[in-house]
Amino acid sequence: MGHVVSIFAPRYKSNFVHTGSIKEKDINKFLESCYKKDITYVTWDSRIGFSPQNSYYKRWRIHRIAPLQKPRSIGPFKFIRQIKRSENKFINIFRLLPPVSGNEVKNKATPVK
Repeated sequence: MGHVVSIFAPRYKSNFVHTGSIKEKDINKFLESCYKKDITYVTWDSRIGFSPQNSYYKRWRIHRIAPLQKPRSIGPFKFIRQIKRSENKFINIFRLLPPVSGNEVKNKATPVK
């Protein structure tokens, strides 16, 4: 996504981080890495996210952020907006809330029931 968005905001190209460049293996480690890199927004794109057999899905380890496929807030990922082309073509945009010190549960990205 970062490479596409940078076309519209070339001045900020260095501020976009590709999901595949974050090497962690699960969503909570992914989250920790986002905090370390001072990432503010995370997107989930159905074009790749709904294609687990796609080589890019595997290469970029999209399974780690699979919980972001639903348009709802989850843990520190605050749902902002869905850009929708059709029922199966959309991008979910999330704002990463700052870590809550002293409360590990709120910093986890697992759904609250």
